[in-house]
Amino acid sequence: MAKWLLLLLSSSLLFGDQWNTIYLTSFPRSGNHWVRFLVEEATHIATSSIYRDRNFTHLPDMFPWGGFCTDHGYTHQCRYPTIEDPILLKTHYPFHPKKIDLESKRAICLIRHPIDAFSSFYIFKGGIPGTRIGKKKVKELIARWKGFYEFWLNQPNVLFIRYEDLHANTPFYLRSILETAGFSFHEQDIERAVMKYPPQGMVLKHIHSYQPEDIAMIKEQLSEFLIRFGYEI
Repeated sequence: MAKWLLLLLSSSLLFGDQWNTIYLTSFPRSGNHWVRFLVEEATHIATSSIYRDRNFTHLPDMFPWGGFCTDHGYTHQCRYPTIEDPILLKTHYPFHPKKIDLESKRAICLIRHPIDAFSSFYIFKGGIPGTRIGKKKVKELIARWKGFYEFWLNQPNVLFIRYEDLHANTPFYLRSILETAGFSFHEQDIERAVMKYPPQGMVLKHIHSYQPEDIAMIKEQLSEFLIRFGYEI
């Protein structure tokens, strides 16, 4: 095992739960990777995931704070966090069942309109872009989206950020994410990160992947959440 990893492991035994971890949580396909790219470029500190992601392959060994990292970040130019740094740790819990420790932990929760999140997830899992999502799949995703945000709305110390707001004003919301996590940064760090990883595409770009009755079902069954998160019905 590499010497730096042995040192980190011994540090974890010494400091225990003193790692300054903050969860970056989201329903799948709601901007988690994009935010991690932005944060790494702004801070030059590698972010982590509780899963060993295959998309942007993470190293095989878990780090002491309980997460996996890519090799020195996505672009291989970041340093690994120390005990004094904030650690941004990706999770999709409870969508994916790998449990997390929420005691005394904070979280930043990303929300993306279900019309885009469902369609993007469907394509990610092998669906053909542009094809309509079946009613059975839409019903399943409605239930899982609802359960996901019910869980996080009942947790303390959670900052909710809409993907659409981050898309519309990336500098403002990136600044909010960095401040909430406790990173040190300068305005030029924000500018550099947004210039390198600007928002892509359009919001509600997947609306034509649904039958009208499926859109009506999403609105009806998720109306409480859509209103609470500021989406127009």
